[in-house]
Amino acid sequence: MKSFNIDEIKNDVEKLTKEYFGELLDKVILYGSFARGDFDEESDVDFAVFLNLEESKISNYMNEVTEITSNLSIKYGIIVSLVLISNFTFDKYKDVLPFYKNLVKEGKIVYG
Repeated sequence: MKSFNIDEIKNDVEKLTKEYFGELLDKVILYGSFARGDFDEESDVDFAVFLNLEESKISNYMNEVTEITSNLSIKYGIIVSLVLISNFTFDKYKDVLPFYKNLVKEGKIVYG
């Protein structure tokens, strides 16, 4: 793993998600081992990107996700992953789905 500053990655993710998603972007949350502080050399950096968009339209933005994650992964020498989440779906299931419950419990807000 190359040496990097997690704040630099967070800043880049915020900048790029604003650029790619514009008004659709509601918030960005860091989750997983970097949010908990228990990361190691095998860890990746995980972000949940919340969009004001219906779940059925989320898949239309996978090219943007691929472009952002591949560019940042190359730049920083660590795997950066983004998961797009519909605000509408999250609000409906945040108290039910384990992944969503974990985002609420352990996630760190990067933007929003």
